Amino acid sequence: MSLAERHETIEEHSQVLTSGSTEGQVSKNAGIHLKGEMFGCVHSLSPCLITSLASPDFSSRGSLAVLLQSLPPRPGPSPWLLVNYLVILAFIGLAFIAYRRHQRRRARALKAIGAELGLRLQPRGVVGPERARLLLFKFHRKAHAENILSGTVNGGEVLIFDYFCPTFAEEPSEPILQTVAAFRFPNAELPLFHLQTRTFLDKVPEWVRRLLGARYKDVILHSNPEFSRRFLLQAKDVNAVRSLFTPEGASFLETLAETDWFVEASGEWLLVYRRLVLLEPKPELYREFVTKASGIASAIAQPKVMGRSP
Repeated sequence: MSLAERHETIEEHSQVLTSGSTEGQVSKNAGIHLKGEMFGCVHSLSPCLITSLASPDFSSRGSLAVLLQSLPPRPGPSPWLLVNYLVILAFIGLAFIAYRRHQRRRARALKAIGAELGLRLQPRGVVGPERARLLLFKFHRKAHAENILSGTVNGGEVLIFDYFCPTFAEEPSEPILQTVAAFRFPNAELPLFHLQTRTFLDKVPEWVRRLLGARYKDVILHSNPEFSRRFLLQAKDVNAVRSLFTPEGASFLETLAETDWFVEASGEWLLVYRRLVLLEPKPELYREFVTKASGIASAIAQPKVMGRSP
């Protein structure tokens, strides 16, 4: 064998030995690292195992709890976060189911009341006052009518419905819920007006309210000063609304015992309701409400319908 061939053979053997030693070193380092991790786990578990085994009063459930707490934390979100989300979703689902059941019970009760009053129930829909864009439905774009009882009362078309309207509060709050009676007077062309009981806020001068953005003028009935003292009547066409309220009609409104009646009208429709009062589904309450509301509507609009001038 030549000298050059001997050198090549020696270099090949040295490379084999070097690679073998490198692989052995890597395997040795991996083994040392694995032993370190195992030792760390055993070291972390040893206090709980010693405590649970040494104490005769330590229950198996308590030992399991200590064991789980001693385990190293896993990466990612905590499983308790998922549990919290599931609990919240469960509460929301139960609240929705309870709300739907309440709605169905109310609808069934109102259907029975409507049958007694000669009215038929419609769960939801776009009512005439909503299409006519009366003030009550211009308050919020999501204002709507539910549980609509429709038919005739004293020969005139009437709607009795639950009025629902969200509020403008930044934080979630209770919506506006109230029972509304809507009376239709075909071809009446009632002037736009709004009537409510006066409060201390209404003592602000009219020019101040108009400066703040109020678009309606106060209507004073000089023939009934007691009416104007008790009620706030506002409209755009003052003369048209003043001619609508006869002395007899104003005197009837003065006899109302409740102080939370609201009335508004425009075109063929006149609405009567008690602010923030949603009637319980009881026949006697609805009969009383329909009787008073129809009396208010007749006292205001009947003279115009009959073609009488005040």
